[in-house]
Amino acid sequence: MFVGLGPWVIYFLMIDSLLPPKHKTLPFKLFLGTLAIWVVLGLIVGVLIRAVLVVTTLGLVGGIIYWFLANAASEKFVVDVHQGELLEMNQAPRLYETVQELSELAGIEPPFIYVLPTKIPNAFVVSRRGRSSIIGVTTGLTAELERDEVQAVMAIMVARIASGSALAWTIASALSGIPLQIAAPSATSDLVRQSPIRILLCPGFLLYNKIVSDSTAVTDCDSFAGVLIGSHEVVAKALKKLANCRPVLNSSVSPSYAATAQVFALPFYSPASENDWQTNALKEAARDVPSIDDRIANLTADPTAVI
Repeated sequence: MFVGLGPWVIYFLMIDSLLPPKHKTLPFKLFLGTLAIWVVLGLIVGVLIRAVLVVTTLGLVGGIIYWFLANAASEKFVVDVHQGELLEMNQAPRLYETVQELSELAGIEPPFIYVLPTKIPNAFVVSRRGRSSIIGVTTGLTAELERDEVQAVMAIMVARIASGSALAWTIASALSGIPLQIAAPSATSDLVRQSPIRILLCPGFLLYNKIVSDSTAVTDCDSFAGVLIGSHEVVAKALKKLANCRPVLNSSVSPSYAATAQVFALPFYSPASENDWQTNALKEAARDVPSIDDRIANLTADPTAVI
């Protein structure tokens, strides 16, 4: 119950309800969420060792330091988790040309392209202020999808950069994923199976994903992608093919994959029925994200961009 209700209580009481409208930006909410988690942990430890003021203050300082460190490493974390390597222009000139054309249409700086060594067709985008964004493309994307479908997926990635959604989703992935990667580099780690670790990691993971979960932002980017390539039907066809090709999440998958689900065209793995904390956390985090059926229906029913 603590795992399920804790993030919601922090989010609604300490973040969403108390913020004035001009400060309700996703990065600022993520910053306050980080401080809330560290202060609460400091308070709990302080009560246990009877040094509440000192340890709570250390928790506040730790939260600030962690926020800046996670921000600095956010895009590198996502790329490293998925073993991405820089794709040179001469290795994929057609793909680079497609991304550059879409970037010009969207009015953004062309991102770098990385390749991920997996046959599962998918793509992600990560972004940071003051730096060029990165689009990650799996080897399976160009192998399984037609050229126009690849263009559609790239358009979704470019749309997320242009809308600003990619920035918040990148930060959230690092904030929730770095502790998971340190505590449980593999899903078979005994450490992640222990109840104290679940209690510490799950609320933070769910809180960050709750803050950035935005069904409207996802569908708006899909619609804008359709405008960029001149066909909402192709975007819908590409999404459907990605969904049909993705495997089911299971306990052998690294927990960090769940943390980075938001940055992909659609979550890398589809949720399973296994009764373990990782799968349940992914289901909870994805609750507000539209299903693939809803995204396709939105493209069919409303072929207009609202970005």
